[in-house]
Amino acid sequence: MNVAIYARVSTEMQAEDETPILGQVNECQSFAESRGWEVVATYKDEGFTGRNTDRPGFQQMLSDAQQKPSPFQKIIVWKGSRIARNVEDRLACQSILARRGIDIVSPNEPEFEGAIRALMIPLLAGIDEYESWRIGEDTLRGMKTLARQGYSPGGRPPR
Repeated sequence: MNVAIYARVSTEMQAEDETPILGQVNECQSFAESRGWEVVATYKDEGFTGRNTDRPGFQQMLSDAQQKPSPFQKIIVWKGSRIARNVEDRLACQSILARRGIDIVSPNEPEFEGAIRALMIPLLAGIDEYESWRIGEDTLRGMKTLARQGYSPGGRPPR
């Protein structure tokens, strides 16, 4: 079976480090090898949020998936949140791919079949979106605390 790998990191600091992306790809590669699957494409987005789908690697992957015949039957992601941290986008993407016979799988999340899949996929997508918003709120709270204490929270200095 031919498969693709999709990896994403959100921040430029992670993208500059390269380790998180490389770690995701390596784990997905090992997952494919353990099942006897052949990785025919690897797509990466470094420094792009998962809250929308405006990512060049992601868009290229979707475009390639539309080829006839499709070059791959599964997409391996480190976790489902790599596809999207937005419920609507994740479900839309999975639906588009499913119509082409392409499934998204992860070495770090269980594979669901049948009726339970209809419950669990939206639930996992909701958890990922919640986590994204929670991290954002926590980060903002920390930055405000630093600024109140007279420290620079990063970014451009205030005027």
